[in-house]
Amino acid sequence: MNLKLDSNKLTAILRKVNILLAVLAAASAVFCGVMAFGLLSNPSLERMGLRQQEMEAQIPQLQQKIEDQQAAVDQAEKDAQAQVAAANEEQAAVQQELDAATERKAGMDNTVYTFQNSEQVYQQMRQNIADIRVEYGTAIRKLEDKILAGESNYRICYLTFDDGPSYYTGDFLDKIDELDIHVTFFTIGYQMGKNQDAKRDAYLRREALSGHSICNHTYTHAIHNGLYYSKENFMDAVKKQEDVVYSATGIRTDIVRFPAGSYYCPQRTAVIEELTNQGYGWIDWSANAFDSGTNIKTKEFVARTVVWQVSQEQISVVLMHDWRLETLGALDSIVSQLKEKGYIFLPLFKESSTVGTVRPKWDN
Repeated sequence: MNLKLDSNKLTAILRKVNILLAVLAAASAVFCGVMAFGLLSNPSLERMGLRQQEMEAQIPQLQQKIEDQQAAVDQAEKDAQAQVAAANEEQAAVQQELDAATERKAGMDNTVYTFQNSEQVYQQMRQNIADIRVEYGTAIRKLEDKILAGESNYRICYLTFDDGPSYYTGDFLDKIDELDIHVTFFTIGYQMGKNQDAKRDAYLRREALSGHSICNHTYTHAIHNGLYYSKENFMDAVKKQEDVVYSATGIRTDIVRFPAGSYYCPQRTAVIEELTNQGYGWIDWSANAFDSGTNIKTKEFVARTVVWQVSQEQISVVLMHDWRLETLGALDSIVSQLKEKGYIFLPLFKESSTVGTVRPKWDN
């Protein structure tokens, strides 16, 4: 096939192409002009321009709203951070209180442990004291037996003081300390009157710490006001006084003396049986200072009376009262005279041969 064209035909073709391109360019120009005229004459364009102006005018307001919202967000974030900080502080305070409470609990636990240990030590000390009392009682009972058998030159005087503590008990204790002797106190609970429990208990403790025996004379001594109406009344008064002594000293009383003596009690036999069943001993006296009446006795009378009675016995239990000043004044003479006669002054103990004995017939 022959693809070669002569120059005349090629020139004619190029001329036609150029003419078509020119026509096309002209048509495009006309179309664009028509379109441009139509758009420019469109009334909506004006409205679009106005809308654009309105929108442009609203831009600052929108920006302000955005800024306000951002400020609110920033403030909310600050508030949240402040609340978190406050919560952290509160949590720290709570933790601090919890730590302090834990320390207090640990301290209380330690206190409880210490108290329990102290209570154990206290119980052990009480047991040791009880053992010593038993050892003492056993030794003195052997001495009593030897005295009664004529195997010892010693004589024993048990000075006993009823109805205290009184307002003069401190003076009695001072004098007894000065004389370097030991005695026995048959105590009651009400002698010092109302609102005097602290002073009463202080005297009881001093009696115990001085090595004296503390015994039970019932709480009320109410021989004319119901004490002897029944066995139960009497035992209630004994138990109440035991509680008083124990509260003040930690010592349980184990010897009881009937107010006015055992023969004054109509239910004597039943009461003694109940006392024995509950582990108590009981005792009256063998010598009497006669210092409890309303008649005023001189100290010389008290001393003379006591020394004569005691001298009749190898082992004597003397009834006296630590609220009587005449008795207080007689102690020097009583002790010095009886020491010259070979008497020693000891506190009573339950195992003594004198416990369970009654007052002499001549004193009835």
